[in-house]
Amino acid sequence: MIERNKTNIEQGLEQSSAEKALVDLWKKGIFTSECIAFHGTSLEAIQIMAHTGYIPGYTLNDDYESSELPQPGDVYFHPRDNTFPFDEVNIDEFTNLNPGHFKDTLTWSMSYAKSNAVAHNFCAQLGLDISQHELHAYDFHEDFYRPTSPDGIENRAYFRNLRIPEHLQSQTLITANRRKGVILGLHRNTLKHLPISLGDGGDDFRVSTGMKGLHYQFLSGLLALGPQENAFFASLERKHIKRYAGRTKT
Repeated sequence: MIERNKTNIEQGLEQSSAEKALVDLWKKGIFTSECIAFHGTSLEAIQIMAHTGYIPGYTLNDDYESSELPQPGDVYFHPRDNTFPFDEVNIDEFTNLNPGHFKDTLTWSMSYAKSNAVAHNFCAQLGLDISQHELHAYDFHEDFYRPTSPDGIENRAYFRNLRIPEHLQSQTLITANRRKGVILGLHRNTLKHLPISLGDGGDDFRVSTGMKGLHYQFLSGLLALGPQENAFFASLERKHIKRYAGRTKT
């Protein structure tokens, strides 16, 4: 069966639904009984979700022949220590860890969100494809205050080879560093619908979503970590209040 192209009206309705869902998730937060895991992401990724309904997943160009390797669309999460159903999930590596190992997963996810937020915004400001350059942007951020280190020299040279002068690299990163990121909460019902497997770190897991990424219906809530991120969700809320008010007048 050939999937027909969606009309502009259908695409507009989908985007409106995704935006409304994100506002509801923002209001709900992540500290609910339905939230079993955390994922740190960027405002750029959230903006994609507001448009398509999906948070982008794994995009690196690896060999996907083995299901044990990360697959396109996979999204990584850290288990929430007091709600994740460890006894129901068949991941031996989790059960072998100390029971208190996962008490700091929110802190880990906040750090991951910050790294994603800065790297993604750095690429976005410079007009670079995030999926192609994000790892170099991560490294550039990590080594920014060590410019004479071997890694610092290599990272600056990488972006210089893209015809981005060093003064622009520095200015862009200073602006990007204002971003804090967003924490996504995974809804416990996700485990009934999507397979999960051990992640790369040994104390995280990946949700297999397919090429599109993770749909907002599998989220329990979200937490915006910075003023720019909160301003984005507040603007979505105002947009939908205005839209609803306009409908009630007609």
